[in-house]
Amino acid sequence: MDNIVAKTYKEINDVFGLPQEYKGIKIYPLKMKEEEYIELMYSLLAQPKNHIPVKEIIKMSYLKFLLYVVFYKKKTYIEVGNDLKKLLSYVMKTDKISLDGKIEDRPGDQFDRMSLFLKIDDVILQEDEFRHIREIILEQNGIGVKVIDDFDPSLEDAFQSFNKMGQGGQESITLSDEIFTFCALMNKDVYETSDYTLFQFKMQMEKAMALLNYKLYRPLEAAGEIEVKGGKIPHFLYHSNRNRGRYDSMMVSKKEFLKSDIFKVASGV
Repeated sequence: MDNIVAKTYKEINDVFGLPQEYKGIKIYPLKMKEEEYIELMYSLLAQPKNHIPVKEIIKMSYLKFLLYVVFYKKKTYIEVGNDLKKLLSYVMKTDKISLDGKIEDRPGDQFDRMSLFLKIDDVILQEDEFRHIREIILEQNGIGVKVIDDFDPSLEDAFQSFNKMGQGGQESITLSDEIFTFCALMNKDVYETSDYTLFQFKMQMEKAMALLNYKLYRPLEAAGEIEVKGGKIPHFLYHSNRNRGRYDSMMVSKKEFLKSDIFKVASGV
């Protein structure tokens, strides 16, 4: 987590579905039933930028990248700006949001000299500060910003194969699959999950699956009937690392990776 964000970010607020705060602005988490805004969040804030090997893009603020690079084929920057204001207005519980820019008197072309800023109620945020807002919204909704920003095209095929193998070779699990599985595990009605925040649902699902695996496999391991490669069945009471990178779960030594089934599947060997 960025040092500036970490100074005021309260992780316990995410547990109870309370807002985070940045420069006096309250930012509320999204709930499972708020599908329209969840989709907006993913489309606007979950775009990896730093893997693009273009100097101008790497140097660009995320806000400028979002408006002028990501959607240039599908939407105008005005339409993207309106979508962004819609999302921010919803999670900040205010209609007083504006997005504007000015051309600064300094060397460079017009685009380089353009500075963007957001006004939220009476607070003005420069374009570089938007990355803090983005990180807070992603984090409080259970999406570590590193999972997005670590994106590397050269690792994605292996990563997708790794995830599929972890699911027994099945196709990608959908949110509906997760909700119904969670309800079955926790003996809950599906409507009970609608008021969970994304973070609450994600963490409860993760813990429920860890507990189930522990109950199923720990007795077999203790009896010597199964052996867990590389260690033991993890205990269900463990620290959840919110700062995990996108590829941490599959990171092994190069030698081990080249021998693995994941590499063979991804490379067609």
